[in-house]
Amino acid sequence: MVSAPGVLIAMNEPSRRKFAVTVRPGGWILYNGDCLPHDCTRGNIQALALPFTNLADQLGDARIANMVMLGALLEIAREIPQQNVEAALQHLVNSARWLDLDRRAIQKGRELFRDNCARKATTAVAACED
Repeated sequence: MVSAPGVLIAMNEPSRRKFAVTVRPGGWILYNGDCLPHDCTRGNIQALALPFTNLADQLGDARIANMVMLGALLEIAREIPQQNVEAALQHLVNSARWLDLDRRAIQKGRELFRDNCARKATTAVAACED
């Protein structure tokens, strides 16, 4: 188990509450919620809170919320070239339906990160810091 992660992907409030304190300074929290709770904000981490499950449902299936969050994480990290992401998807996903959903979910996550963090959102939808 990682004791001081650089990234926390919290799909629910109990996970966010339990593990947010473990994120090392300079790290990220991606939270599946309408807003980042006040007790989660710290000056030494960056965070993005969005209703990822609702956004995934709008794409076609709420079960791809993790892929929307992965898209945001890929945009944050900027370490993995898109062609590598695409190759991995093609290798791992056998269903044409799920491959299409995963691709769209990752793209949506990338867009959400750029749209919300580029404008330094501090609304009920997201909170980001430099």
